[in-house]
Amino acid sequence: MKQNPDFFNAYSLVHRPLTNHTNRILEKHELSSSYWRVLRILEKAESKNFGDITNALMIEKPALTKIVKKLSTMGIVEIQRGQDKREKIVMLTEFGKKKIDAIRSELNPFLEAAIEGLSQEQLNSAIEVLEIIKKNITKY
Repeated sequence: MKQNPDFFNAYSLVHRPLTNHTNRILEKHELSSSYWRVLRILEKAESKNFGDITNALMIEKPALTKIVKKLSTMGIVEIQRGQDKREKIVMLTEFGKKKIDAIRSELNPFLEAAIEGLSQEQLNSAIEVLEIIKKNITKY
């Protein structure tokens, strides 16, 4: 297949402003997009072990440890031991759930505006394309 750098250029032109605007919203809550990625995982499941989170986000455990420590200090998550003493479970606190709701109330209007004019079919196709690229990249 012929290389298409235009695709990746278009992606980078969307990624940077999306991340910057998201971080401006998150800064009001003393967070950044790195922390928000972890909270989004916990938002769906409320609790996950370290391994599941690192795999889902494709990050190393030391990076996750730093993020979870800060979130714990802020009262957003708590850490519990799993059945295996080495396993750590990260859980949202009630305060953490409220924090996510507050962030969502500010972030969602921006995200909805960003995809305005796109059909659900177009969004599903874009998600599918990005998932294929992610799968291809993880081979390396």
